[in-house]
Amino acid sequence: MSGAATVDDIADAIWDATLNVNLRAAAIISRYLLPSFRVNAVCPGAVVTPMIEPAFELPGFREQ
Repeated sequence: MSGAATVDDIADAIWDATLNVNLRAAAIISRYLLPSFRVNAVCPGAVVTPMIEPAFELPGFREQ
């Protein structure tokens, strides 16, 4: 079952099938892949570069 239609013309069965493929499939595969994922985090903050290095000399800058 496939098809394209405007939101007011689309059949419920086509809408459900589309959601199952596009959303449900992504959720299911994520569930199976999740154990092998490795978590990475990027913490916002300043990086010492020549351009920002003078700011590190300001009182309280490092603590903020």
